[in-house]
This record gives sequence, C-alpha cells and structure tokens, in this order.
Amino acid sequence: MQVWTTQEEPRCYINNEPVECPITAEKVKEFAQRMGLANFIVKDSEGRTLTPSDFPLTGRITIEAYNKAA
Repeated sequence: MQVWTTQEEPRCYINNEPVECPITAEKVKEFAQRMGLANFIVKDSEGRTLTPSDFPLTGRITIEAYNKAA
C-alpha cells in the first residue's frame, strides 16, 4: 500500500545547494571547509547572522567568507 501525504518534506539549502535536513552546525563547518574557508559568517534567508547555537535548523542559509579587514 502506498501512503500519500499533504505535508512536504522540509527543504534545506546551503548556498543554494540542497542538503539533507536538518542543517547542523557540523554540516555547516564541513561545507565551509569544502569551500576552502577557515573563517566565515552564516546567514539565514532573511540576512540575519546565525551562531552555532541556532542549529539544527531547516531552511536556507548562506555561508560567506569573513573578511577581518572590512
């Protein structure tokens, strides 16, 4: 028997790349490391800066290089 649902699976994205939900702080660090970033900032889809204590979460986040000189 096939069960149908009206509920969508949560969708998670890091820098517009689909990833498995939920997004954990460890997953963020792994993604940033693959990007070659040692220092970085994480923002949610509304541009708010996130901290490790904000995780795990579902949704869309962006990892940006941290430029200390800026």
